[in-house]
Amino acid sequence: ENLDILVVENQSYENLAHRRSVFFIDKKYFVIVDEATGTATGEIDIHFQLAPGGGDAVFNHELNSVHTNFSDGWNVYVQSQKQKGLELMEEEGKVSFEYTKKEPRPAFCFRLKKKSRDKEISSVTLVVPYKNSVPDIQIRDFSRNSNGINLILSEKGIERKLSYKLN
Repeated sequence: ENLDILVVENQSYENLAHRRSVFFIDKKYFVIVDEATGTATGEIDIHFQLAPGGGDAVFNHELNSVHTNFSDGWNVYVQSQKQKGLELMEEEGKVSFEYTKKEPRPAFCFRLKKKSRDKEISSVTLVVPYKNSVPDIQIRDFSRNSNGINLILSEKGIERKLSYKLN
């Protein structure tokens, strides 16, 4: 009742599979787990684009986080779990609500480099809509095995364990 889970996987390239797990927590916020497995090498990017107008996005490279800055109404906070080699990179974003008319919007990606010796890499990202102030939600621990994942979150100081096991 308080947790919805969606797990999808596709063979993105000949030697690289991408599995994305989305946890919808208490019908309030999302935890997204991206896993890249295989022998392919290169840059693995997880892209996000935010709503245009109403304030610039606030980038915090130290915390690997970005949030919108609307003065009224809802905002969104996006943060990726800290890990060695993870980069937060600003990108150019555009959206079109009318044919042939584009307007800018904040865009960014979290980048990890996959080296030949890395058989699998993962990233965990929080996507949290909020009013007034960013909620106190943190990724405490993440582990994976051949058929699932285990994740520990802390929300307002209370730990919560999330997991799934594929058959």
